[in-house]
Amino acid sequence: MTHGAPARRAEVGRFEDEGLLRGTTRFVRDLQRDDCAHAVYVRSPVASGRIRSIRTGEAAAVPGVVAVLTAADLGLAPFSYYEAVPDEVARPPLAADRVRMVGELVAVVVADTATVAVDAAELVEVDIEPTDAVVVDARRATDDEAPPLFDRPEGNVVMRYDRGRIDDLFDLAAHVERGSYPNQRLASAPMEPCAAIVRPAGNGLDVWATGQGVHTIRQELARILGLDPELVRVRSPAVGGGFGGRHSAPIEILVLGAVARHLSLAVVWEATRTENLLSMVHGRAQDHTVEMGFDDDGLIVGLRVHNLADCGAYPHFGPLMPFMSRKLACGPYRVPRVEYGWTAVATSTNPVGPYRGAGQPEATNGLERTIENAARSLGLDPLDLRRRNMVTADEMPFTTPTGLTYDGGQYAAALDRAAELIDYDEVRVEQVERRRRGEPTAVGVGFASYVSVVDTSSELGSVDVGDDGRVSVRCGTFSHGQAHRTTVTTVVAGILGVAAADVDYGDGDSAALDHGAGTGGSRSAMMAGGAARLAAEAVLDRAKTVAARLLEADPADIVPLVAADGTPGLGVAGVPTSTLGWDALALAAADDQPLAASIDYEPTGMAHPSGTHASVVEVDVETGFARLRSHVAVDDCGTVLNRPVVEGQQHGGSAAGVAQALYEEVAYDDRGNPRSVTLADYLMPSAAELTSFTTATMDIPSPVSATGAKGIGENGAIAAPTSVQNAVVDALSHLGVTHVDIPLRPERVWRAIRAAEPGEPRGGPGRRG
Repeated sequence: MTHGAPARRAEVGRFEDEGLLRGTTRFVRDLQRDDCAHAVYVRSPVASGRIRSIRTGEAAAVPGVVAVLTAADLGLAPFSYYEAVPDEVARPPLAADRVRMVGELVAVVVADTATVAVDAAELVEVDIEPTDAVVVDARRATDDEAPPLFDRPEGNVVMRYDRGRIDDLFDLAAHVERGSYPNQRLASAPMEPCAAIVRPAGNGLDVWATGQGVHTIRQELARILGLDPELVRVRSPAVGGGFGGRHSAPIEILVLGAVARHLSLAVVWEATRTENLLSMVHGRAQDHTVEMGFDDDGLIVGLRVHNLADCGAYPHFGPLMPFMSRKLACGPYRVPRVEYGWTAVATSTNPVGPYRGAGQPEATNGLERTIENAARSLGLDPLDLRRRNMVTADEMPFTTPTGLTYDGGQYAAALDRAAELIDYDEVRVEQVERRRRGEPTAVGVGFASYVSVVDTSSELGSVDVGDDGRVSVRCGTFSHGQAHRTTVTTVVAGILGVAAADVDYGDGDSAALDHGAGTGGSRSAMMAGGAARLAAEAVLDRAKTVAARLLEADPADIVPLVAADGTPGLGVAGVPTSTLGWDALALAAADDQPLAASIDYEPTGMAHPSGTHASVVEVDVETGFARLRSHVAVDDCGTVLNRPVVEGQQHGGSAAGVAQALYEEVAYDDRGNPRSVTLADYLMPSAAELTSFTTATMDIPSPVSATGAKGIGENGAIAAPTSVQNAVVDALSHLGVTHVDIPLRPERVWRAIRAAEPGEPRGGPGRRG
């Protein structure tokens, strides 16, 4: 089959659900650990200070304590997750002489039980002399007068990108829309906090850990410990969510590996919810300053963006996410010229890493807020302005000034479909009537159109047929809620002509496959599905040769068939009585070449999901309370391999996006103390705070994808925050409000209403020029 053609498939339900619903699915905390000591970390209570002493004697004397270890005991060198991050800002796994954030690891207590370890950790005396080198605000971090977190000439600036100013960028513009659009810091907050069991194994380690990719954890453990990766085996059972926060192993798991080797002892660590919110990498934390020029016809003539990215105290993935934001700066629009720069800075806060979208929601937010405001400035309907500037299907493949080549899409059609499903015209009529009557509850409708990109790092997939006729599939991605078993087995079953239930799926074991890029960047349907599909096709071709030999037929005449007794296999087209079952084929092939194939899949280009989300909100203008009334997601994720799985991702992504728009924010006070370390402080919505989502897909196969699939996992988180934000601003536009920063909490909305004057729009002070 050619790439992009849908595989033969039958829609199946999610295989993963039964174990989750019945409670039989095993997580790290369900694994046997009777041989394990328990580790608890001692953390810095201040955001900046010099360590004068760490006194461990009283804690070490507690009965049941095995050891209390500090940086001096383990001797680990400072660690950077990514080579692009400067060495001077690398993170000490355990702080030795200086702390730069609340929650930084200072020591680790190892004891026979978790209770003893927790109690003993309270007895470790850490004497820290607080310093004034506390910078919480990213804008202040760039000031010359700001105290530096690191002793380096660049101060708090970790990375800067500047190709120079284009002075004539807006020479052809009749109007330039300007604004600043911050995306607040978020927590991944997966259902399951991090956990790991590490056992010494010969000269290496045997590890069970929460994560998004076992090979990534293996490489990071090997690097920090100076081991050959082949000596480290990492496995993951079921994992309760990741959302990007588990893209890399947390520093606690890396230190746990050193503890296990140092003590020659099996050790388990289980994070609390507070530790999860405090120390798992945060997301977003970008502020986009945007200028966009339009000519007399409302066509975009140029775009200028500066992105200020907060990386936290020890830059993780934070300095690299602006690269992604820049790539997606144009969205679905025809933008002839782009000037884009960014500054990534260190602050006295937890490191920032990838979170569902990783730089793409931020880019979409700045772009789509600008489009909405520009439409009002130009006296145009926001949908009309979008349509005028959207890239058309006839222009595909389309290359943007930032270097992306869009593989295909129908952007205006997705916009129109979203408008239809949200009842756009009816909402506008309702809005006029409510305003005419002077009702205290305003209604608004907002849209956000987007283009995203799939992580197309090469991926490994293998397929083999056993002597019993069962098919086994293994992939280098890792499913932690995305239903990879359902999706990938559906693809393989469609190729081989077997039932998806007869395909065994395996992931989460670094010993099973040589390598794998893990799960993230909406990649698994395209990359794991593509690798598995190509491997299945190779197995099918090999099996056809075997069947042709046994049936004395031409291999071209051999096709998947089901025998009269229901057994799937291969036979001669039009002659069902000739069918050979997969067990017979596997046995016949064993003496020659097994029915097995392994494919390291690397697509011919990048796939770009796209779509439009639309929201209707009601806002109480007297209290500022905003309620989401309806939300529509129209996404082009390419070929839909399994609709229930895709719809689940649309709902989950949209929920995450709505949460960013209305509720969630990681906050610090001006001394760097976190204010969001429980779920009573970090406002994660439940189903009661959300609405029923309406979903649709465009189903446009990608020509660069072996399955035709693009990606779906991040799309809702990319578009929904801005569609909700646009809807709230639209609801209040008659009051003169043109902008309110997210999250749109009642007090913030109320203040924006009070600050605005009808006919003289101001909204958030300083946010719109």
